[in-house]
Amino acid sequence: MTPEVLEWYKDIIPRYSKEKPRILDVGSMDINGSLKDVTSYSEYIGIDIKEGKNVDVILNAHDITKRFNKESFDIVHEKGSQEVWSTSNSSAGNKF
Repeated sequence: MTPEVLEWYKDIIPRYSKEKPRILDVGSMDINGSLKDVTSYSEYIGIDIKEGKNVDVILNAHDITKRFNKESFDIVHEKGSQEVWSTSNSSAGNKF
């Protein structure tokens, strides 16, 4: 992620989530910056399809619900589309 994108996340996540959210980062391999480095969190789990820096669990994104239940995280970040979902404000989730 570029420094500008990381700064955007640093600013936006506190606006839409609780103070120390539980974050799932899909496509988390750190190539040029990581969401993990710019946010405060109570729990951070990075998943990717292969081992690498900042990858906690090797897992295909299609299998997330097989490994984690729907209420496991407050924020789900998907690097490939630069979408972030917050579950803090509704059961359906909010995209920002």
